[in-house]
Amino acid sequence: MNGFKRFFSAVILLLTGCTGFGTPSVSVPAPIPDFFKLYFISYRDGQRELYMMEPDGSDQKRLTHNEGTVDYAVASPDEKLVAFVLDVKGNRDIFRMNADGTDVRQLTHTPAAETSPRWSPDGKKIVFISDQDGGNAGRVTAGEVYIMNADGTAIKRLTFAGKGEDDPSWSPDGRYILFTSQRDGNQEVYIMNLDGSDQRNLSKSPALDWNPFWSPDGKKIGFVTT
Repeated sequence: MNGFKRFFSAVILLLTGCTGFGTPSVSVPAPIPDFFKLYFISYRDGQRELYMMEPDGSDQKRLTHNEGTVDYAVASPDEKLVAFVLDVKGNRDIFRMNADGTDVRQLTHTPAAETSPRWSPDGKKIVFISDQDGGNAGRVTAGEVYIMNADGTAIKRLTFAGKGEDDPSWSPDGRYILFTSQRDGNQEVYIMNLDGSDQRNLSKSPALDWNPFWSPDGKKIGFVTT
Protein backbone atom coordinates (compact mmCIF):
# COMPACT_ATOMS: atom_id res chain seq x y z
CA MET A 1 0.00 0.00 0.00
CA ASN A 2 2.27 2.74 -1.31
CA GLY A 3 2.03 6.07 0.47
CA PHE A 4 -0.16 4.66 3.21
CA LYS A 5 0.96 5.01 6.81
CA ARG A 6 -0.77 3.57 9.81
CA PHE A 7 -0.68 5.23 13.19
CA PHE A 8 -1.09 3.27 16.39
CA SER A 9 -2.01 4.84 19.70
CA ALA A 10 -0.69 3.43 22.94
CA VAL A 11 -0.91 4.41 26.57
CA ILE A 12 2.52 4.89 28.15
CA LEU A 13 3.34 5.10 31.85
CA LEU A 14 6.21 7.23 33.13
CA LEU A 15 7.67 6.48 36.54
CA THR A 16 8.02 9.66 38.57
CA GLY A 17 8.87 8.39 42.02
CA CYS A 18 9.30 4.60 42.00
CA THR A 19 12.63 3.04 42.95
CA GLY A 20 11.67 -0.55 42.25
CA PHE A 21 8.89 -3.01 41.57
CA GLY A 22 7.03 -4.45 44.51
CA THR A 23 4.89 -7.54 44.75
CA PRO A 24 1.71 -7.20 42.68
CA SER A 25 -1.42 -6.78 44.76
CA VAL A 26 -5.13 -6.73 44.10
CA SER A 27 -7.35 -4.15 45.75
CA VAL A 28 -11.11 -4.19 46.06
CA PRO A 29 -12.82 -1.16 44.44
CA ALA A 30 -14.27 1.24 46.98
CA PRO A 31 -18.05 1.75 47.01
CA ILE A 32 -19.31 4.64 44.87
CA PRO A 33 -20.07 7.64 47.15
CA ASP A 34 -23.71 8.66 47.41
CA PHE A 35 -22.92 12.10 45.97
CA PHE A 36 -21.20 10.72 42.86
CA LYS A 37 -22.88 11.68 39.56
CA LEU A 38 -22.10 11.25 35.88
CA TYR A 39 -22.07 14.30 33.62
CA PHE A 40 -22.43 14.11 29.86
CA ILE A 41 -23.18 16.26 26.83
CA SER A 42 -26.12 15.50 24.53
CA TYR A 43 -28.02 16.94 21.56
CA ARG A 44 -31.24 15.19 22.61
CA ASP A 45 -33.14 18.46 23.09
CA GLY A 46 -31.98 20.08 19.86
CA GLN A 47 -28.67 21.61 20.86
CA ARG A 48 -25.51 20.67 22.73
CA GLU A 49 -26.30 20.83 26.47
CA LEU A 50 -24.96 19.39 29.71
CA TYR A 51 -26.85 16.61 31.55
CA MET A 52 -26.41 14.69 34.78
CA MET A 53 -27.42 11.16 35.79
CA GLU A 54 -26.87 8.55 38.48
CA PRO A 55 -24.08 5.97 37.95
CA ASP A 56 -26.70 3.39 36.93
CA GLY A 57 -28.11 5.70 34.22
CA SER A 58 -31.23 6.70 36.10
CA ASP A 59 -32.54 10.17 36.98
CA GLN A 60 -31.20 11.94 33.89
CA LYS A 61 -31.50 15.72 34.18
CA ARG A 62 -30.63 18.61 31.89
CA LEU A 63 -28.45 21.18 33.67
CA THR A 64 -27.80 23.93 31.11
CA HIS A 65 -30.24 26.03 29.09
CA ASN A 66 -27.98 28.34 27.14
CA GLU A 67 -27.92 30.31 23.91
CA GLY A 68 -24.61 28.70 22.98
CA THR A 69 -23.26 25.15 23.03
CA VAL A 70 -21.47 23.35 25.86
CA ASP A 71 -18.03 22.13 24.76
CA TYR A 72 -16.62 20.60 27.93
CA ALA A 73 -17.54 20.06 31.59
CA VAL A 74 -15.82 18.78 34.72
CA ALA A 75 -17.05 18.42 38.31
CA SER A 76 -15.14 19.77 41.30
CA PRO A 77 -13.46 17.19 43.57
CA ASP A 78 -16.32 17.36 46.10
CA GLU A 79 -18.91 17.12 43.25
CA LYS A 80 -20.64 20.29 44.47
CA LEU A 81 -19.68 22.48 41.50
CA VAL A 82 -19.26 22.02 37.76
CA ALA A 83 -16.95 24.04 35.51
CA PHE A 84 -17.85 24.04 31.82
CA VAL A 85 -16.97 25.73 28.54
CA LEU A 86 -19.75 27.56 26.72
CA ASP A 87 -19.36 28.55 23.08
CA VAL A 88 -21.53 31.56 22.21
CA LYS A 89 -21.25 32.66 18.57
CA GLY A 90 -17.73 31.27 18.26
CA ASN A 91 -16.39 32.68 21.52
CA ARG A 92 -15.64 30.16 24.28
CA ASP A 93 -15.58 31.13 27.96
CA ILE A 94 -15.45 29.17 31.20
CA PHE A 95 -18.51 29.10 33.45
CA ARG A 96 -19.27 27.57 36.83
CA MET A 97 -22.50 26.34 38.40
CA ASN A 98 -23.80 24.25 41.26
CA ALA A 99 -24.05 20.52 40.58
CA ASP A 100 -27.84 20.82 40.20
CA GLY A 101 -27.51 23.46 37.47
CA THR A 102 -28.29 26.51 39.62
CA ASP A 103 -26.22 29.65 40.21
CA VAL A 104 -24.48 29.79 36.83
CA ARG A 105 -21.53 32.21 36.87
CA GLN A 106 -19.22 33.29 34.06
CA LEU A 107 -15.56 33.04 35.17
CA THR A 108 -13.68 34.32 32.12
CA HIS A 109 -14.60 37.37 30.05
CA THR A 110 -12.30 37.67 27.04
CA PRO A 111 -12.74 37.83 23.24
CA ALA A 112 -10.33 34.89 22.98
CA ALA A 113 -11.13 31.23 23.62
CA GLU A 114 -10.82 29.55 27.02
CA THR A 115 -10.87 25.75 27.12
CA SER A 116 -9.91 22.64 29.12
CA PRO A 117 -10.70 23.73 32.70
CA ARG A 118 -9.38 21.40 35.41
CA TRP A 119 -10.02 21.72 39.15
CA SER A 120 -7.21 21.64 41.68
CA PRO A 121 -7.43 18.70 44.12
CA ASP A 122 -8.67 21.02 46.89
CA GLY A 123 -11.24 22.66 44.58
CA LYS A 124 -9.88 26.17 45.20
CA LYS A 125 -8.31 26.81 41.79
CA ILE A 126 -8.86 26.02 38.11
CA VAL A 127 -6.15 25.58 35.49
CA PHE A 128 -7.16 26.16 31.87
CA ILE A 129 -5.97 26.94 28.34
CA SER A 130 -6.41 30.36 26.76
CA ASP A 131 -5.15 32.55 23.96
CA GLN A 132 -6.30 35.73 25.68
CA ASP A 133 -2.87 37.34 25.27
CA GLY A 134 -2.41 36.13 21.69
CA GLY A 135 -5.08 38.07 19.83
CA ASN A 136 -6.75 35.06 18.14
CA ALA A 137 -10.32 35.85 19.11
CA GLY A 138 -12.45 32.77 19.61
CA ARG A 139 -9.72 30.28 18.63
CA VAL A 140 -6.98 28.60 20.64
CA THR A 141 -4.27 28.39 17.98
CA ALA A 142 -1.32 29.14 20.26
CA GLY A 143 -2.93 28.60 23.64
CA GLU A 144 -1.08 28.99 26.93
CA VAL A 145 -1.68 27.53 30.39
CA TYR A 146 -3.39 29.84 32.89
CA ILE A 147 -4.56 29.44 36.47
CA MET A 148 -7.29 31.23 38.43
CA ASN A 149 -9.23 31.01 41.65
CA ALA A 150 -12.43 28.98 41.51
CA ASP A 151 -14.45 32.22 41.47
CA GLY A 152 -12.61 33.53 38.38
CA THR A 153 -10.32 35.98 40.19
CA ALA A 154 -6.52 36.19 40.21
CA ILE A 155 -5.95 34.91 36.67
CA LYS A 156 -2.26 34.19 36.08
CA ARG A 157 -0.45 33.04 32.94
CA LEU A 158 1.96 30.12 33.55
CA THR A 159 3.46 29.39 30.11
CA PHE A 160 4.90 31.74 27.48
CA ALA A 161 6.02 29.40 24.69
CA GLY A 162 3.45 30.40 22.07
CA LYS A 163 3.44 26.85 20.72
CA GLY A 164 0.02 25.40 21.38
CA GLU A 165 -0.05 24.31 25.04
CA ASP A 166 -2.94 21.99 25.95
CA ASP A 167 -4.19 19.14 28.20
CA PRO A 168 -3.44 20.56 31.69
CA SER A 169 -3.61 18.03 34.53
CA TRP A 170 -3.08 18.57 38.29
CA SER A 171 -0.97 16.19 40.34
CA PRO A 172 -2.93 14.54 43.18
CA ASP A 173 -1.03 16.60 45.78
CA GLY A 174 -1.67 19.84 43.88
CA ARG A 175 2.03 20.71 43.55
CA TYR A 176 2.55 20.10 39.83
CA ILE A 177 0.75 20.53 36.52
CA LEU A 178 1.17 18.33 33.47
CA PHE A 179 0.49 19.78 30.02
CA THR A 180 1.33 19.21 26.38
CA SER A 181 3.30 21.59 24.19
CA GLN A 182 4.69 21.81 20.67
CA ARG A 183 7.59 24.05 21.71
CA ASP A 184 10.19 21.42 20.77
CA GLY A 185 8.84 20.78 17.29
CA ASN A 186 6.14 18.21 18.03
CA GLN A 187 3.60 17.63 20.76
CA GLU A 188 5.23 16.41 23.98
CA VAL A 189 4.23 15.94 27.64
CA TYR A 190 5.67 18.53 30.02
CA ILE A 191 5.56 19.15 33.75
CA MET A 192 5.90 22.35 35.78
CA ASN A 193 5.54 23.61 39.31
CA LEU A 194 2.28 25.24 40.37
CA ASP A 195 3.77 28.72 39.88
CA GLY A 196 4.90 27.90 36.31
CA SER A 197 8.57 27.39 37.14
CA ASP A 198 10.82 24.46 36.16
CA GLN A 199 9.03 23.47 32.94
CA ARG A 200 10.46 20.17 31.67
CA ASN A 201 9.85 17.83 28.73
CA LEU A 202 9.01 14.36 30.07
CA SER A 203 8.12 12.29 27.01
CA LYS A 204 10.94 13.39 24.61
CA SER A 205 9.53 11.42 21.70
CA PRO A 206 9.48 11.95 17.92
CA ALA A 207 5.83 10.85 18.01
CA LEU A 208 2.82 12.94 19.05
CA ASP A 209 2.07 12.67 22.79
CA TRP A 210 -1.08 14.00 24.44
CA ASN A 211 -3.75 13.56 27.15
CA PRO A 212 -1.39 13.09 30.15
CA PHE A 213 -2.91 11.89 33.43
CA TRP A 214 -1.67 10.99 36.91
CA SER A 215 -2.02 7.76 38.82
CA PRO A 216 -4.00 8.25 42.06
CA ASP A 217 -0.82 8.09 44.17
CA GLY A 218 1.00 10.58 41.93
CA LYS A 219 3.91 8.21 41.26
CA LYS A 220 3.13 7.47 37.62
CA ILE A 221 2.01 9.44 34.59
CA GLY A 222 0.05 8.01 31.70
CA PHE A 223 -0.33 9.52 28.24
CA VAL A 224 -1.38 8.68 24.71
CA THR A 225 1.12 8.51 21.87
CA THR A 226 1.10 7.71 18.15
